[in-house]
Amino acid sequence: MSELLTLLPPVFLKSLAANGGVPIPIEDPGWHQEITLAPAEHLPPIRLEPSYMKAGVQKTVEQFERGESLPWDIGRTMKKAEQGREDLL
Repeated sequence: MSELLTLLPPVFLKSLAANGGVPIPIEDPGWHQEITLAPAEHLPPIRLEPSYMKAGVQKTVEQFERGESLPWDIGRTMKKAEQGREDLL
C-alpha cells in the first residue's frame, strides 16, 4: 500500500477494498460536491503545462510579496497528516 493511501480515512480504504478497487462516487457533505475515490491505476497520468506551473508560482510570489502568506511549518503539517487531519494539509 502506498504512503498516500495510508492518509485516507479507514472507511475509504474499506470501501475501495469491498468494491474490488472500482472507482466509487462520494458526495462530500462539506463541499456539497461529488468526488470519485479511485486507485491511481484507474486514473490518467497528470500532466501540468509549464505555463500553468509558472502562473501558479508567480501568483504565490506576488502573495508573499504583499505579505499575504504565512511561514510553512513542515513539522506541524507532517504531525497533522499522521493524525489524519487532512483539513490542515
